[in-house]
Amino acid sequence: MTGARVHPLLQRQLRKLSVDAGSPPNAEQWKRLIERITRTYEQADQDRYTIERSLMVSSREMQDVCARLARSEASFKGLVERSPDSIFVRAGHTILYANAAMADLLGIPDAAELVGASSLAHLHPDDVERLVRCREMQVEGKDIGLVEARWVRRDGAVAIVEGGSSAILFDGAPAWLTVVRDVTTQRKAEEEIERAASELRRSEERYRVLFDGMPLPIILFDPATLEILQANDAALQLYGYTETELLARTMTDLKVERDDPELRQVASVAPPSRASGRAVRWRGMKQHRRKDGSTLDLEITSHLITVGGRRAVLAQNVDVTEKLRLEEQLRPSQKMEAVGWLAGGIAHDFNNILAVILADADYAKEQVGEDEQLKSLLEEIESAAARAASLTHQLLAFSRRQVLQPRVLSLNVVVSEMDRMLRRIIGEDVKLELELDPLLASVKADPGQLEQVIMNLVVNARDALPPGGRVTIRTQNANAAPSEIGSDCVVLTVSDDGTGMDAETVARIFEPFFTTKAVGKGTGLGLATVFGIVKQSGGVVHVVSEIGHGSSFNVFLPRVDEPALCIERTSQRMGAVGSERVLLVEDDPHVRRAVTQALERRGYTVVQANDGEDAVCRFRSAHAFDMVVTDLVMPGMDGVAVVRHLREGRPELPALYISGYTEHPSMREGDFGERTAFLNKPFTADEIAHAVRSLLRKAA
Repeated sequence: MTGARVHPLLQRQLRKLSVDAGSPPNAEQWKRLIERITRTYEQADQDRYTIERSLMVSSREMQDVCARLARSEASFKGLVERSPDSIFVRAGHTILYANAAMADLLGIPDAAELVGASSLAHLHPDDVERLVRCREMQVEGKDIGLVEARWVRRDGAVAIVEGGSSAILFDGAPAWLTVVRDVTTQRKAEEEIERAASELRRSEERYRVLFDGMPLPIILFDPATLEILQANDAALQLYGYTETELLARTMTDLKVERDDPELRQVASVAPPSRASGRAVRWRGMKQHRRKDGSTLDLEITSHLITVGGRRAVLAQNVDVTEKLRLEEQLRPSQKMEAVGWLAGGIAHDFNNILAVILADADYAKEQVGEDEQLKSLLEEIESAAARAASLTHQLLAFSRRQVLQPRVLSLNVVVSEMDRMLRRIIGEDVKLELELDPLLASVKADPGQLEQVIMNLVVNARDALPPGGRVTIRTQNANAAPSEIGSDCVVLTVSDDGTGMDAETVARIFEPFFTTKAVGKGTGLGLATVFGIVKQSGGVVHVVSEIGHGSSFNVFLPRVDEPALCIERTSQRMGAVGSERVLLVEDDPHVRRAVTQALERRGYTVVQANDGEDAVCRFRSAHAFDMVVTDLVMPGMDGVAVVRHLREGRPELPALYISGYTEHPSMREGDFGERTAFLNKPFTADEIAHAVRSLLRKAA
């Protein structure tokens, strides 16, 4: 190999074998060289194979990637086309691409119609300026988030949309991809929800106002723990607590009794009724304590309700403390009212009987001549009938069912005219003092009934006095009127310095037949009569008494701003005789006979009618009547109706009503009108004759 040119690769291999390229290698070296070259070519072949194989694999992967890209592009295009959201690409405001959902939303049959059009064309005119400004801000790099706008469909309907845009490359050029969602239904639902929520808030406010504004105290509490959950303003005012203070308490804290199983049983309720939709578990009376320690009598009605999914008891508490107090005061009056109805029920018939007895006794006295023994017996009959009549009048007086004949008068005059008689009644060992206000105002009352009031009060005071005691009658104008009257008053006071009464006696003093006197010393109707007359006259009686310090009866009567009239005092026997023609209407045959007999004996001509219809017929057949005397209470047509019918033809006809008892309003008030008078049954022959004569004289 000397002088021969060695290939560079061979030289490198020889150097690796430490063989000089200028000297030929020995056999061993050639062997190693050939082995190395062989391995080199084998490795080269292996590397070539690996590279070729790698190239083949990369080519397949590239094909897969391309295929996947193709499929992905197709899928993306399908997703965009099938998307329920409106998707479009724009350059500036010009639409480059729009999907089918956008076309459907705008009511356009083909999305291709949108390509090339302005994306502002389908906007509501009022939203264009705002949306353009938003796009400008987006170009400036500002984050504007989602934008809401209104799209106008081809049919004119408006859709509310919400969307956002992002910058993209479309066909190698910058563009904006916009995704828009139809939120019309959502916004309408939100509006409905907001409207419902607003209505709910208003409803809650209304019910809260109603709850707090209810004048009836209401408390809501837990039926198991009795914890107070809510209370309205009326309840806070009733108990005297603030809302915070009351809500920190339980119902047990409010009750006077510390252990009340009935209140806890409120959780056990009956099924709700169909009418009310809720069950009334408990209703009754309870006593609660206010913050200041005072007690309340409450009428409680409780219901079990559900509030916010929680069971609660709604308790309505009515304060009946004052009501119970007034009922306690009213109870004696109710007793008197009951006895009054009983008395009134029999008074009419009883007085008719007494009227017959008195009239017949009077007639019999005229017929017995000089027989003094018979006259004495007849006078006893008259006296007994008069006492019975007085008892009936007292019962009617206290029950406020007697007929009054009020007139404007002065109490000073009434008391002064009774002075002499009163001094005789109380006796010489009792001192009577009069303290009469000279500036006393007038009152309107029946003078005869007022005399009975004064008489009964003075007699009651006398009976409570020891010898040497003092009775004082005082009149004055009241500075303050009692609440029962509510107007300016005049006060008549009868007081004594006697034994006085305890509170229990004062509470019953006006009850009929109640008396502290010994058996046989009184009927127990004197003060009951006072009570009834004063009440029927529009006044009230107040009693102040204490054991050992005497008693004071104060009669309050409404004052009137009219001058007092003189009280006429005439003898009933004066001018009782007459010759006029009288129509008598009375359903009781015995009374009709007795009255006819009494008047005919005094010269009058009497035509009898047994009822109202009979009277009208007789009057029409003979108009020559000078007056009519009629009972008030009759079956069918009553006395007032009879007079009204008769005066249709004779307006000036005088009419005298007679009755022992009547519920007719005009009679109870004494409103008789002109040419009309009233006479209580029973009456004597002289009294009926005088009443007839007096009315005829006034009518003339």
